[in-house]
Amino acid sequence: MQDTIPQQTQDSLTAGGGLDLKSLLSMLIRRRWVILCVSLPIIIVTAFVTLQATEKTTARARLMIIGNRPETPDFLQRTTNWDLELSSASQIVMSLPVARLAAEAMFDTVQVLAAQDPTFPVFESVDDILASVADEVDCTQVGESNILNITYSHIHRGYTLLVVKEIIDAYMNFSIKSQQNLPAVEYYTDQIENLRAHIDDFFQQRVDIVKEAGIAALADNAGAVVNQIQNIRTNMFNVRSDRLALQARLQSILGAIATDSTYVPTSVQNQGNYFGILKERADMLTSQLADLRSQFKPGAGQIEFKERQLQEVWRELNRDRENFLQDINVRLDEMNSKEQSYLETIFEQEEQLENYPDVQRRIDAVDVQIKSQLDLLETLELKLGEVKLKAGADLRVTNIFPLDAPAVHMSLAGSKKQLYLVMSFIFAVLLGLIAGWFVDNQDHRIYDRSQAMQALKVPVLGAISPDKPDARS
Repeated sequence: MQDTIPQQTQDSLTAGGGLDLKSLLSMLIRRRWVILCVSLPIIIVTAFVTLQATEKTTARARLMIIGNRPETPDFLQRTTNWDLELSSASQIVMSLPVARLAAEAMFDTVQVLAAQDPTFPVFESVDDILASVADEVDCTQVGESNILNITYSHIHRGYTLLVVKEIIDAYMNFSIKSQQNLPAVEYYTDQIENLRAHIDDFFQQRVDIVKEAGIAALADNAGAVVNQIQNIRTNMFNVRSDRLALQARLQSILGAIATDSTYVPTSVQNQGNYFGILKERADMLTSQLADLRSQFKPGAGQIEFKERQLQEVWRELNRDRENFLQDINVRLDEMNSKEQSYLETIFEQEEQLENYPDVQRRIDAVDVQIKSQLDLLETLELKLGEVKLKAGADLRVTNIFPLDAPAVHMSLAGSKKQLYLVMSFIFAVLLGLIAGWFVDNQDHRIYDRSQAMQALKVPVLGAISPDKPDARS
């Protein structure tokens, strides 16, 4: 009995019946081909793609960023914006400059490891390593903390660990290098020298005012003028004493350099600390170079790289030492100018003392200008000290701290693939069952006795099975 019934009869059948185990099994048997046609292609495609997928290993390491930066004093005591700080830091970790620094540092190591391990990836140039690193490095913030999570995925386990380590080192070096604003040191030094020249010009204007007015004619102010002359003479003697001391120091430094070319001078203007840092850096590189020469043959990449570092440090040290000596000469010229200016002022004060009130008013105006310029000079000298402190910073002065060594975080292999296959099988079967149920629900034909009883509302005493065609006919 497989006749089609009206829609009203089918609705009554659906409303009166229920989905029991027998009905479910009947539906599975009737719609087995629909279920297979839907499920089997999904299972085959998913199994093929999963089994052909390349196995990858993901390495991970964590960094902690501290808000206080010893190498960057914050005189305003501003609150750290952690959202901006960590989002910027994560983007820098994944940036091309950091990836290039890591690739350059890895190139020699990768070549050595590739020669020892046939399975290790081979790269022909730094750009190849850069492309490999930049595509897979990921950096995210851990919750709402000040910790960054750095991950990298690759088919070779050892290479992933090496990349994560070098990315961390490259990011820390980049962070320090970005603070070492050497052009800013030169800029503020030039600005200070120009400002000092302006201050000297104001002092010269002060002298010119006195000279033009002839304040020596004011007899009532003779005592004040004499005191002023005495003060100027005292300042002149102080400048002369400082100049002679500075000349003696310059001669001593030049003699020490002539005796020992590696001699490093010191100064009270923060330069000595910077020289000391460079000298310590040069001594450390010399010691490391000696160790490398005892471990490797001449011409090895590690030795050449260390030699280039040492040469760069000495070039910077020699350049800064020349600038230091030039700064001393400039200061000597300034002292000579000041001494000569004081001397000329004394002569003018002694010769002319007339028209003192007007002279005093004009001098006060110039003194206001000098004071404002001196305040600006103090601010620039503070800024110069700050940028010099940044320029001398290295990995010992940083607000970035690795929390753990690079380690394997996840590997797509073995049980992972089996899990994906089981999940895809379950999904395909469920999708096939849903398709079979939908097709069966759209079929309005009656297949068994219970459906006939529900549709006709009368008892069914028996059913006649359709005759099978005779094979002999």
